[in-house]
Amino acid sequence: MAALSLSDVSAVLACLQAVLRPGPDQKAAEAVLTSLEGRPGFCSCLAEVIGSGAAQQGQQQHDHSARWLASVHFKNTVLRHWRTGLGPPEKAHLRGAVLGLIGQEDNQIAIQVAVVLAKMARVDYPAEWPHLFHSLLALLRPAPPEAGSAPLAPPPPASSSSSSSSSRQQQQLTARRVYLVLHHLLKELSSKRLPADQRAFHDVATLLLPFLWAQWGATTQVGVRACVCVCERVRMRPCVHACMRTLSACMPAQLVHAWIALCIGCQVPMPPLPAHLLHLHTSASFAARLHASQSG
Repeated sequence: MAALSLSDVSAVLACLQAVLRPGPDQKAAEAVLTSLEGRPGFCSCLAEVIGSGAAQQGQQQHDHSARWLASVHFKNTVLRHWRTGLGPPEKAHLRGAVLGLIGQEDNQIAIQVAVVLAKMARVDYPAEWPHLFHSLLALLRPAPPEAGSAPLAPPPPASSSSSSSSSRQQQQLTARRVYLVLHHLLKELSSKRLPADQRAFHDVATLLLPFLWAQWGATTQVGVRACVCVCERVRMRPCVHACMRTLSACMPAQLVHAWIALCIGCQVPMPPLPAHLLHLHTSASFAARLHASQSG
């Protein structure tokens, strides 16, 4: 079975778009995608469609839809073939490629990418992917200033300020997506019950706990300061519901998810989580697991 290469990305994209376009060719395109699923290089082509400008060739609505459909096929192919159907070279390539797909603007595509990464890690971590969590934490930390840069600089021009604002927004988006990945990843790894897997998860907790706790505390302080500012501005006694809404707006949902998943995986009680955060940021089943872990 011949392997697909980067030269086949445009053909895969055209096939995805044909599936999304009602017409006589839709069924044939679906059959072609199904036949491609088992071929080497198919996942690599899908990763290119998701993350590169290849999908810009079509109309804008097809661009987004084709990238979303590619992410769904990517997830399904990994679920079916990651353990035995893909060769070591392609798996090594995809482990690096999926880290580059984390910062997706579209939430639905970002969720698919997070699930894909978690399923890969369930099989490959830590033996084949020992530096996974270090790579994720590196995405959360801002780049250090260049050596020799002046501590005080003149105000940047307007164009530079706009570029800096865009970079800051992208960094915030990437951070939220990393928390989303940690949420799915920690839930996946915490469900493994073999002693070796439990020891590996303990090592993960040792690495992540100080960082996530520091992020939790910093974000909570931002929320509290914002509540104080709101109360001082309106010159009234603090309104509990207003404060909780402000705090939940400042607290990234994915950070809450990652923190809860880490505590459940370690099977240790976690610090009390405000009820409004449980209501806003966790599903009913996950909240039930949290309650069981705390009461146990």
